[in-house]
Amino acid sequence: MPRVSIRKEILQVLDDTAITVARMRNEEISASLDSSDLELTDCWTDTSSNSSLSDSFSLSPMSLSSMSLDSESTDTISTTEMIDKQYNQLLSELRALRDEVVTTRVLERLTEPMPKASQLHILEHCAEHHPDQFCQKLHVDPHIFDDILDQISEHPVFQNQSNNRQLPVAIQLAVFLFRAGHYGNACTPEDVAQWAGVSAGMVINCTHRVMAAVLDQHDQFIYIPDVQSEDMREAWMFAESRACRAWRNGVFAADGSAINLYARPGMFADAFYDRKSRFSLNCQVCVDDLISVSKLTLQPKTTIMPHNLMIVDYALGQPGSVHDAYAFQGTRMSQDPTLIPPRHWIWADSAYPSETWCAVPFKKPRGGNLSHRQHLYNRYLSKVRTIFSTCTRPQQ
Repeated sequence: MPRVSIRKEILQVLDDTAITVARMRNEEISASLDSSDLELTDCWTDTSSNSSLSDSFSLSPMSLSSMSLDSESTDTISTTEMIDKQYNQLLSELRALRDEVVTTRVLERLTEPMPKASQLHILEHCAEHHPDQFCQKLHVDPHIFDDILDQISEHPVFQNQSNNRQLPVAIQLAVFLFRAGHYGNACTPEDVAQWAGVSAGMVINCTHRVMAAVLDQHDQFIYIPDVQSEDMREAWMFAESRACRAWRNGVFAADGSAINLYARPGMFADAFYDRKSRFSLNCQVCVDDLISVSKLTLQPKTTIMPHNLMIVDYALGQPGSVHDAYAFQGTRMSQDPTLIPPRHWIWADSAYPSETWCAVPFKKPRGGNLSHRQHLYNRYLSKVRTIFSTCTRPQQ
């Protein structure tokens, strides 16, 4: 049989108690009224039998009985009100206690701490023998984890003058990646703390420190390469190999990627509902054409290899229902096209504006067809665009 929750059990006990108290109040009031009626009858009998005594005081039996009735009735009312007042106070306290049980989210806080079993030692084994399991936990490959660790290990946020030393940077990074790679209840500090064998406060501290260290590296990885740099030369070679020499200056590409939200937002939810029937954020990404279908890696800007996806500009924060052309206006390149080197441009799809610095495919005119040259242009442009679209597709 299904187990009844503690909250329902307490409410049921309080309701039963309130009914019992109300019944006792009614029984005691009824008993008080019955006893007063009996005393009144006895008093009337005594008055009638002692009429001679009443004559000696010049009082009639009727007047004496009236006096007895008034006194007895006043005593009965005062006794009834006293009983009713006491029981009403008890019922009010029961009602207040019931309201508190209904509104309280946590009825009891356990004093015994929750046991924790660290699984961090398993990551080292997975990195050596099961890289797929390592990636499933932290959502990065082992060698990428090492690259990130090398970049942030010397950050001042991981150093302090306290006698209580911080956790190793590798553990803090693992805790952060595990929390960032999960959603819902699995990313709460308590659940991450049980997985890592640390306290919930330590999980929050690790998250803040790693975020501070990573954000300080932003400009080192997100930048527009100089025209004379080695990165730009390799980008020219890639664009020329995919199209022709005349298109070698098309070294950038732009596209949007939806970041799915775990749940329906509480405010302005309809604005986040995108064309694919999901609640999401619109992320616009501009990358250098040094691309392939591999995942994004963090490498020093002087050693970016052709198989990496190098992001040079981005815009994040627009709701999923916003059109790509509008979301693209939030990028630095769109706001200041002079950041793009002269005679260079961005490859984009038909959702983006056609500018001297943004090359888009031809759209089929209403009621007409594209010319042969326009078809040929669109076909060669797609050779450059296809691989980039594959790279920006969100991971499931």
